[in-house]
Amino acid sequence: MKTKLLFAVTVLGVGCSSHESQPSTISGSAAPPTSAPKVVEPAQPAAPAKPAEAEPTGLTFAWPKGGTSTIVHKDGDTKLAWKTSSATGEINLPREVARGVVKDVTKDGEAELVIFAKPVAQQPEWFQDQTMTWIVGIGPNKQPARMWLLEGQVLGATDEASLDRELAATGLAQAKDSSAQKLIARLSLATPAELQALVGAPGLKLCKRQGEKRKCTTVAQKSIDAKRAAEIVKRAGVTAAFDPGDNDESYSSLQAPACNVDDKKPTRLDCSASVGGPAGGEWVFEKTASGLRLAEMWSWAEDS
Repeated sequence: MKTKLLFAVTVLGVGCSSHESQPSTISGSAAPPTSAPKVVEPAQPAAPAKPAEAEPTGLTFAWPKGGTSTIVHKDGDTKLAWKTSSATGEINLPREVARGVVKDVTKDGEAELVIFAKPVAQQPEWFQDQTMTWIVGIGPNKQPARMWLLEGQVLGATDEASLDRELAATGLAQAKDSSAQKLIARLSLATPAELQALVGAPGLKLCKRQGEKRKCTTVAQKSIDAKRAAEIVKRAGVTAAFDPGDNDESYSSLQAPACNVDDKKPTRLDCSASVGGPAGGEWVFEKTASGLRLAEMWSWAEDS
């Protein structure tokens, strides 16, 4: 029986060294080196964002009494930062400020802070705040607040001289050719004769809407006397004297109204305001050759 001998074939290295060469195997391939496992570092929590810092503009006023107010830029907006011995706060302003003055606008012995905006290249859109002069007084909560109703009554003032002119001209006659917002703000100051002129020969439609139910009556121009004038003013409501602030959702009067042109009737201007909830007022003006005519006034409320 023949026996087969298995030999491991090796190749001896040849060299001039006096040391023995180590054998290396011919068949098979060398195993790849094993790499060390990759260590994944745990994600580090993001650093908390730093609160935006107010950038003073250099406009500082010794108001309110015993405190100071400064115009600042913060979060891309212009604000009035006020400070007293017991509280601090901020009031948002619609646009950049040119200057300001401490002035007793209401003639009650307590000065207000009047702020004038920088001139704008383009008229604000209908849904934007139209005012260019902002009057800040001490509100019912004993803190500074914008005086919405008064700002509307002097709409168009851009400096102290024009403010004085607007304050002297409080009736509707002087406001007839101006904006609807000013007319709305001045309705409570109107005489019966001024209201007659404002509604014109067609008269005024007084309406009320509760949910889906609507009811309207037409008031003839010549029938507007003192009693009827009071009813007209109360129909839609009066704009709040003060801005109640972002954190106060309880309103007893209307917010500042906004107006827009009716898409289907370009000569019709619709203005509306709410009382901070599902209720409010609406005014409808018609554009005529002699100015704006008050055509309709609404009070409305949604069903609860």
